[in-house]
Amino acid sequence: MTNESGFHPRGPRVLIKVDKVEEVSEGGIILAQDLVSKEQNAQIKGVVVEIGPDCWMDTPLARIEMAMGKDPTAWCKVGDRVQIGKYAGNRLIGTDEQEYRVVNDLDIVGIEE
Repeated sequence: MTNESGFHPRGPRVLIKVDKVEEVSEGGIILAQDLVSKEQNAQIKGVVVEIGPDCWMDTPLARIEMAMGKDPTAWCKVGDRVQIGKYAGNRLIGTDEQEYRVVNDLDIVGIEE
């Protein structure tokens, strides 16, 4: 996956392309724009686009691994579908007109398989 957002996370932050909320219900009803906007703000799923250089370095496991001469274990990688905390991070619209969320590394709560 390539980063076409025009934004590159720094420190312990992850750039996620969030899933778009549907504007039409399964029954074909067009949803009110304010409802769609609220749902998009609360969106918790997306795809990892880029990972900052210091992600997962400040955890007890990372400290142990570094002391043993190993690279710290990442919780996810670019291209993984992840779930994040509700309302986590900063929202931004990339140069490609897609919505992204920049979250702290610890705001990633799981990976979808």
